[in-house]
Amino acid sequence: MSISNRIEWIDVCKGIGIFFVVLGHTMIDGMARSYIYSFHMPLFFFISGYLFSTKKYVTFKAFLTAKAKTLLIPYISFSIIALIALKVLVHQSIDVTSFIKAFVMSKRNEIYYNDPLWFLTALFTIEVMYYLFDKYVKRKYVVMIVAILVSYYSFLIFNPLAGTHVLPWSLDQSLYYLIYFGIGYFIKTTIPMRNELKRSYVLISGAVIHVYIVCNSTDVFNMWKDITVYGVFPDSANVYLYDIVTTLCAISFWIYASSYLSFMKPITYMGKNSLIILALHICVGFNLVHQLFLQRIFPKIGLSIENPNMLGLFFTIASLCILVPCIHVINRYIPFILGRISVKKQSQSQRRAA
Repeated sequence: MSISNRIEWIDVCKGIGIFFVVLGHTMIDGMARSYIYSFHMPLFFFISGYLFSTKKYVTFKAFLTAKAKTLLIPYISFSIIALIALKVLVHQSIDVTSFIKAFVMSKRNEIYYNDPLWFLTALFTIEVMYYLFDKYVKRKYVVMIVAILVSYYSFLIFNPLAGTHVLPWSLDQSLYYLIYFGIGYFIKTTIPMRNELKRSYVLISGAVIHVYIVCNSTDVFNMWKDITVYGVFPDSANVYLYDIVTTLCAISFWIYASSYLSFMKPITYMGKNSLIILALHICVGFNLVHQLFLQRIFPKIGLSIENPNMLGLFFTIASLCILVPCIHVINRYIPFILGRISVKKQSQSQRRAA
């Protein structure tokens, strides 16, 4: 697979992933939410691992500086933007103490002004850990084993999926999701996906298994218990392995699906701008949809959407449309909040270098 094609499928996957992130934060029912939460964040960590590289950084300081620009600057910028949005859109009072505590701790489900931002600090922590693993352990298989053991340890001690023992900077999440990041990086550096995705037997197999699991989830889980009851692993390890295997099958399905969805430009657009969508879909998108449609337009025309999944889908699509102007403004005029320089400055730097 050429570099351009690889980027294309990654953008499509990110577009699919961010769509499910937004949809998962709406009022959809429990079954739909459970399905989305079973894979949407692992998919992003897998992609992040696949894109991860240490080769272009001469020193750890250079690596740390680059990651601070692309992850921590957006975290700071969108925290401030979210606070302003809550003040302007919903007239929420600003409690400086609460804001500073939530901002500094960056705990998942406790960043009251913009909870999705936990992903940025968690990813920063993962990338720092993996840089150190890659530089000092070096053996890819050993690093992968370490990632699995660390993830399993987090699963046992912190119960990250339930979010009952959230650590500062969502470190419990970082440790757990390390396995998906590691698998993405391992595949890229060991068996990169160079062939056409549509011809990948691994992806096809994973996709088929995923469909079967979705259609027969109870039977599959019971079958897994029957198989593992005579095994050498403890029950906790069997549950952990079940989660990992089923999630990897879901990731395979959506990567494979991306090879058929690359023609849909809106999905690619969402993928290219997934960071902005992640950061603004609740504090700006949802609040504007609620005020414009649920409080004003719908009552005037006598419209009501009773089905929670249909209402969630409406919130998702409407919020994504509302964010298009925000995406344009940020990319065009203030890209520094994303840790990037403007197109104009980039072209000037290239001319000077030439």
